[in-house]
Amino acid sequence: MSPIQKGDIISFALDCKREVTVTWSQSLSNKSEPYYAIAAKNTSRDNADVNFFVQKNWFDNELNKFATVDGNTARVTITDKFQYGQKNAQGDFRFVVYHDTSRKPYQHRFIETTLLAKGGDIALKLAKGFGYEQLGTNVSDFAKSFIGDYLRNF
Repeated sequence: MSPIQKGDIISFALDCKREVTVTWSQSLSNKSEPYYAIAAKNTSRDNADVNFFVQKNWFDNELNKFATVDGNTARVTITDKFQYGQKNAQGDFRFVVYHDTSRKPYQHRFIETTLLAKGGDIALKLAKGFGYEQLGTNVSDFAKSFIGDYLRNF
């Protein structure tokens, strides 16, 4: 299955989001921001699962600027305003982030935060996709392989 690409359309239920807090260091200071972790479907590619993270205040205040909403379902076209992280250079288990791109968290911060939150469908999918059968696996060992790997632009 090919990873999500620029131009693909994802859809998700508005009431199926979970708040997670992503922390990182930038410009010699600690940063922290709430995001929504959302289990989405790539409607352009056989409804493949996509893990989608949206900066919480952007979702709450500007959903209509990046998504089309119809009832309880939102649809988003992936553009160069989105970033992504992935398991490896082949694009395995690619996830999508919509946020202020002046923020520079390493991609493992999204994975680590979601796994440590323990619970919810998106955490289970992330754990399995990155090679963990249980959420109790040592996340810090996993994260070491992503240290210094920033999110990428589409």
